[in-house]
Amino acid sequence: RTYRFRALISYFIGIAVLGGNAYKSYQAKLIQTNAMMINKINYIHHNPVKRGYVDKATHWRYSSARDYEGIDGLIQVERFW
Repeated sequence: RTYRFRALISYFIGIAVLGGNAYKSYQAKLIQTNAMMINKINYIHHNPVKRGYVDKATHWRYSSARDYEGIDGLIQVERFW
Protein backbone atom coordinates (compact mmCIF):
# COMPACT_ATOMS: atom_id res chain seq x y z
CA ARG A 1 0.00 0.00 0.00
CA THR A 2 2.76 2.44 0.91
CA TYR A 3 4.65 1.54 -2.27
CA ARG A 4 1.62 2.36 -4.43
CA PHE A 5 1.17 5.72 -2.68
CA ARG A 6 4.84 6.60 -3.12
CA ALA A 7 4.82 5.52 -6.75
CA LEU A 8 1.69 7.61 -7.34
CA ILE A 9 3.28 10.67 -5.74
CA SER A 10 6.38 10.08 -7.85
CA TYR A 11 4.22 9.96 -10.98
CA PHE A 12 2.46 13.24 -10.17
CA ILE A 13 5.74 14.94 -9.33
CA GLY A 14 6.98 13.85 -12.74
CA ILE A 15 3.97 15.46 -14.41
CA ALA A 16 4.42 18.65 -12.34
CA VAL A 17 8.10 18.85 -13.26
CA LEU A 18 7.26 18.44 -16.93
CA GLY A 19 4.65 21.18 -16.91
CA GLY A 20 1.66 18.83 -16.96
CA ASN A 21 2.59 16.94 -20.10
CA ALA A 22 2.42 13.26 -19.17
CA TYR A 23 3.60 12.15 -22.60
CA LYS A 24 7.11 13.53 -22.19
CA SER A 25 9.79 11.06 -21.16
CA TYR A 26 10.17 10.80 -17.41
CA GLN A 27 12.02 8.28 -15.30
CA ALA A 28 10.04 7.49 -12.15
CA LYS A 29 12.08 7.16 -8.97
CA LEU A 30 10.92 5.40 -5.83
CA ILE A 31 10.74 7.72 -2.83
CA GLN A 32 12.74 5.79 -0.27
CA THR A 33 13.23 8.13 2.70
CA ASN A 34 11.15 10.55 4.72
CA ALA A 35 13.52 13.37 3.77
CA MET A 36 12.99 12.66 0.08
CA MET A 37 9.20 12.56 0.57
CA ILE A 38 9.20 15.87 2.45
CA ASN A 39 11.38 17.42 -0.25
CA LYS A 40 8.93 16.36 -2.99
CA ILE A 41 5.89 17.53 -1.01
CA ASN A 42 7.52 20.93 -0.40
CA TYR A 43 8.32 21.17 -4.11
CA ILE A 44 4.66 20.58 -4.98
CA HIS A 45 3.43 22.98 -2.30
CA HIS A 46 5.61 25.80 -3.63
CA ASN A 47 4.63 25.45 -7.30
CA PRO A 48 1.75 27.99 -7.06
CA VAL A 49 4.10 30.44 -5.31
CA LYS A 50 6.78 29.93 -7.95
CA ARG A 51 4.25 30.58 -10.72
CA GLY A 52 3.13 33.78 -8.98
CA TYR A 53 -0.44 32.65 -8.30
CA VAL A 54 -0.16 33.28 -4.54
CA ASP A 55 2.32 34.77 -2.07
CA LYS A 56 2.30 31.79 0.32
CA ALA A 57 1.71 28.11 -0.36
CA THR A 58 -1.07 28.03 2.23
CA HIS A 59 -2.99 30.66 0.26
CA TRP A 60 -3.49 28.21 -2.63
CA ARG A 61 -6.96 26.81 -2.06
CA TYR A 62 -6.23 23.40 -3.58
CA SER A 63 -2.94 22.79 -1.79
CA SER A 64 -2.37 20.28 0.98
CA ALA A 65 0.07 22.85 2.39
CA ARG A 66 -2.95 24.22 4.24
CA ASP A 67 -3.40 20.92 6.08
CA TYR A 68 0.30 20.69 6.93
CA GLU A 69 0.00 24.13 8.60
CA GLY A 70 -3.12 23.13 10.56
CA ILE A 71 -5.57 25.01 8.30
CA ASP A 72 -8.65 23.18 7.04
CA GLY A 73 -8.35 22.36 3.36
CA LEU A 74 -10.84 21.12 0.80
CA ILE A 75 -10.11 17.47 1.59
CA GLN A 76 -8.60 15.63 4.51
CA VAL A 77 -4.95 14.73 3.97
CA GLU A 78 -3.69 11.33 5.10
CA ARG A 79 -0.01 10.77 5.60
CA PHE A 80 1.10 7.21 4.93
CA TRP A 81 4.82 7.43 5.45
